Amino acid sequence: MRLESSDSTVLTSNKSSPCSVTSNSCFGEADSVVDKNESGIAGRLRKEIGAFWGSYQSLVRKHYLQLELADAAIHRLLFWLPHHDNSGNGPPWREVLYGLLSVNELGMYCSQKDHMENSYGFSLCTRNEPVIPATSWRIALNVIHCLMPSILEISVANFKGSSAAVQNQRQAQVRLRLEQVKFAIRLYLLYSFWKQSAEESSDKARTSSRAARSPGIMLDGGLYHPISDSIGMSEEELRSVQQWRSYSGRRTGLRISRQKAETPSSTSSQRVILAELLYILRPLWWAGAEARHATKRPATADTLRALSLDPQFHSWVTTLAMDLVSLGLLLGIRRTGNPFNKEEWNRRRLKLFLYLLRVPIWNRVTSPVLEGTTDVALRVPLLGRLVDSYLWDWVLYWKHPFVSEEG
Repeated sequence: MRLESSDSTVLTSNKSSPCSVTSNSCFGEADSVVDKNESGIAGRLRKEIGAFWGSYQSLVRKHYLQLELADAAIHRLLFWLPHHDNSGNGPPWREVLYGLLSVNELGMYCSQKDHMENSYGFSLCTRNEPVIPATSWRIALNVIHCLMPSILEISVANFKGSSAAVQNQRQAQVRLRLEQVKFAIRLYLLYSFWKQSAEESSDKARTSSRAARSPGIMLDGGLYHPISDSIGMSEEELRSVQQWRSYSGRRTGLRISRQKAETPSSTSSQRVILAELLYILRPLWWAGAEARHATKRPATADTLRALSLDPQFHSWVTTLAMDLVSLGLLLGIRRTGNPFNKEEWNRRRLKLFLYLLRVPIWNRVTSPVLEGTTDVALRVPLLGRLVDSYLWDWVLYWKHPFVSEEG
């Protein structure tokens, strides 16, 4: 579960800063400021989007409970109703609906907020208000990710009569472009956060000899998640946690200093920067590899020698190595006393299991194993077919890029 940020983590400067984000500024309300001389398609489009958002916002605020119950019911039905087609891939409409429901959930949440905290979405928040509308960029990143399944289906709407190879190539190219946009947004957030953190650390170094600052890492791939979003820990909270962890003797009431206290310098800023760059580069690298191999027919040989000669396997190993190196560089960050660091590190480690669902391992290892369980499950009377269907649906849910490449 995502840790909820308490009121003590909200900086006072966030309340009155000109960079504060409101729900109206995130989506462009109808009465947003528009240049009087603006005309043409861009001006009309902005007005139409503003009018749509105003109508949507009033609808949500008037019928929020009913819409929330309907959204939750559709989510449950979409996840639990069996619809496996035994083709090795889930139906595309399932992923499209997941994305559209996520956009609707985000829109409902934002429409209820008159003021949204401006945050980079890192495990350690900056002392001052972010110098950029970071929350707006994170919302844009989330919208792009949620609309990706729909965009991919629209991209092949005119290629339905073409072969599967042509459609796969088209979708791979479109997905590569979308991943490039997501990479640019994440890099912009990283650069802005690092720059502001460095400036604040240098300012503090002039007035204090204890200028060590625990590094912060990006949470959930920079995506803005409704309700569970957190701005991370403030530096004051982190310092108090580190001081508390440096002492023992709670039973006797005595404060006995340990031999080695955990310090913010356990993980250098250079290692964190390299780890985060590898972390945001990996989805783009994999999308590029899929675009290069989209027109190639997967090999059917199951030998290890054939696997080692598969170009897709080389890309698979490269991306896995990028994630492993990134996690290795961040090993020390778990011991800084910041629970967000440890939680994010564990989340990234668990997502390594998703490599079993990526080609060519999926075609050569995971899928044959699941087919073997299908043969066993179908021998069970009455419930065998239902269990097999749910098992495949659950695995294919995690195989969808919308879920596996979330962050």
